[in-house]
Amino acid sequence: HEQDVPRILDNAFLTSSSRNYINSLLSQSLRSIETITLESDTLFAFGRADFQSLKTAGQSQLSAIAGKLLNTPDIGKIIIAGHADQLGDLQGNLQVSRQRAQTIKTYLVGEGVPGQLVEAVGEGSTKPLVKCDMTQPRAQLIQCLEPNRRVEIEVRAIN
Repeated sequence: HEQDVPRILDNAFLTSSSRNYINSLLSQSLRSIETITLESDTLFAFGRADFQSLKTAGQSQLSAIAGKLLNTPDIGKIIIAGHADQLGDLQGNLQVSRQRAQTIKTYLVGEGVPGQLVEAVGEGSTKPLVKCDMTQPRAQLIQCLEPNRRVEIEVRAIN
């Protein structure tokens, strides 16, 4: 019973630390088994990301993906990453990409995919697939940058 020895009055810290350690091991043991890339323009109207703007063709694709996910054993994590093109400002692109990912998550969870397995993230315009001449007319530029407007669904399995 030394005066300067700290005492742990309860084990909340130890429990929390153990849980964080176990979760980190779990995430390290997950291997990517598939990445599904969906064109954002198939899912949403240009510049939109809300649930109401989700196109019928996009809903059909997402329903099929949800069915596939529900029939895939040993899923440890599903990461939905929204991406935007280089038009607009960085903050706006980040926001729309996050909202697209969140909308897709909401849809998949609504189809029965367990919400605790799904993480939605926005990448903004930081990971483009194509580069275009930014001086061309706007309509051509929007068409050229289309591959950058996408949603990627990465499915990770428990090893």
